[in-house]
Amino acid sequence: MIHEQTHVREFHSLDIILAQLIILLCWFNPFSWLIRSEIRMNHEYLADKQVVMSGYDKKSYQYHLLGIKHTSLAAANFYNNFSVLPLKNE
Repeated sequence: MIHEQTHVREFHSLDIILAQLIILLCWFNPFSWLIRSEIRMNHEYLADKQVVMSGYDKKSYQYHLLGIKHTSLAAANFYNNFSVLPLKNE
């Protein structure tokens, strides 16, 4: 919940709207398309940072982001492949 509240409190939707306007005006420029994806990724990092700074356990939150159940009895259970995030690549 803190993650989503951070998006709202920091007005991330306004940044996305601005990026969409830039794409609307400069649709022919590939940089305008790339900047939108970088803005979105940056928003996710900022929201994740706020969750960790609010006191949640880093390891548990990391497993939550990756979709792994953190139990000693079960092997890694991943979410479906439709929710693959660029965060998992790093």
